[in-house]
Amino acid sequence: MPDAPAPREELHRRVAQLETQNRDLHHAIEKFETIFRNVPASVYVFDAQGLITAVNEYHIEHPGRGLTRPGDYIGRCAFERPSIVASGLSEAFRGLLEGHDFEAHEVCFPYTSGGEGEMFFSMRGVPLYEAERIIGAAVLSEDVTELVQLRRSFDRVRRLPHLEGLLPICARCKKIRDEAGRWHPVEVYIRDHSKADFSHGLCPTCVVAVWRDDDGNRWEV
Repeated sequence: MPDAPAPREELHRRVAQLETQNRDLHHAIEKFETIFRNVPASVYVFDAQGLITAVNEYHIEHPGRGLTRPGDYIGRCAFERPSIVASGLSEAFRGLLEGHDFEAHEVCFPYTSGGEGEMFFSMRGVPLYEAERIIGAAVLSEDVTELVQLRRSFDRVRRLPHLEGLLPICARCKKIRDEAGRWHPVEVYIRDHSKADFSHGLCPTCVVAVWRDDDGNRWEV
């Protein structure tokens, strides 16, 4: 039977093991803090009572619009914040402390902690565990306001009236007949069936063909 390790050797081995674990933990914390500071998204963390314990700089600069500071968040109840209530996410935030993660896309915030003016965020919330016990939660929010506004602009353009197909037009006066059988000057018809409008002038050919003499008489040639 091999001899059991001497108590001193066992102690040194255990100390070396703890030092390695401590270094690994320190590196993990540094990595988390680097991500927390630099990720291009809003991140904040709250404890098991729902009180915010950390908020990153991106949150200060974007939802906070540069007008808030960490002290405006730390120690406040996450799911009772006015912006969270207005967005309709209070229950989802509470659910995190019951072990229910959530994901929500393009959530409208009528206002944020930085002031008035709606913003849109896609959000992901997860519970935080320690030894299978929920100790809080973290919420990550990506600002998608510009994407939503761009899509809205595209939709508005897509819904603009447009002309297509064959238009019945008079071969002589160039009026266009509408669906009810009424005839309209071409500029009136186009104006009424699109977003285009007209300003009138003379092309170079017509400037030569239409002119007035010194007495104000109109001549056509």
